[in-house]
Amino acid sequence: MVSISEKVHRMDLVNPLVKKAFGQKYAGNFIDATSYDIRLIEGNVLEVIGCNGFFGAGVVGRFDSEDGASIIVLPKFVEQAKIYAKLYEREFGKSVTITTDSQADRLQRFV
Repeated sequence: MVSISEKVHRMDLVNPLVKKAFGQKYAGNFIDATSYDIRLIEGNVLEVIGCNGFFGAGVVGRFDSEDGASIIVLPKFVEQAKIYAKLYEREFGKSVTITTDSQADRLQRFV
């Protein structure tokens, strides 16, 4: 089992890759965004990929693994996910599984 400190350390290593791939205001450590709140809440592990903006929150997908090597994204963010995958593989030497999910539209609150 992975300790919380290891998960936080991985988050600190992965979030810069998320920012490079999706944009500087994005991070991968937001708490599950199933409500329609105006802001996303930051957590301390990899979970929801999104951002908080002037007009509200935006969710592009979520991590499907604790280490950041598997992500689920909305179809319109596949290209950014591919960029993330290349950066991740370069950094950690492990390939990333990318899944698209149009059902994630319930989370679709884009800035």
